[in-house]
Amino acid sequence: MTQLRRLNSLNCNRTESNSSNDETRKQLLLLLSSKRVQKVLRTCQQQLSRVPEAAELSQAKLLKILAEGHTLWKKRPVWGARPDDTWGLFLEHVDDILKPYCQGLALLPEQDWNGVKFWCTRISPRQLCDIVVASLDFHRAPEPAQVMRVSRTLEATAAAATAAAVTAAAASPLD
Repeated sequence: MTQLRRLNSLNCNRTESNSSNDETRKQLLLLLSSKRVQKVLRTCQQQLSRVPEAAELSQAKLLKILAEGHTLWKKRPVWGARPDDTWGLFLEHVDDILKPYCQGLALLPEQDWNGVKFWCTRISPRQLCDIVVASLDFHRAPEPAQVMRVSRTLEATAAAATAAAVTAAAASPLD
C-alpha cells in the first residue's frame, strides 16, 4: 500500500510516454524499496536536516536529485559545447523535483538507475549529501561558481565510485 501511495505521488506535468513513465516509476520504486538505499537516504535526510532548503526533502526527491546529478555527470564531455542541454536541463529538472505538487521523474535508462543505486550503496552518505546541497545551491543561484562546485562534487563522487568498484572487483574471487 505504501508503494502504491509512492507511485501516485510521483505524477508530473512533463509529457512522456506511458511505457517510459511506467518503467521510470518501476525503477524508482525498486530503488526506494532497497533496504540499503533506504538506509543511506535516511542518513542523508538526517544530515540534511540542518540545511534549510533540504530539510523537508523526501527520500524520493533526494533520489531524483541524485539521479539528475548522475545524468549530468554522464554528459560531462559536452558540458561546454551544449550548456543548455546539460546544465540547463539539470537546472530545469531540479526545479521540477522541488515543486510541491509536481514531483518530476528523472527519465533514466535502467543502466543509469543501476549507476544511481551503485552510488547509494557504495558512496558515503556525506558525499551524496554534498551532491544534493551543491545541486540546491546551483538551483538557488545558477552562477559559474556554483557550476564549478557541482562539477567538483560530481568529480569527487565519480572518483569514489571508481575506487569502490575497483575494491569490489579485487575482493570478488575470479572464476
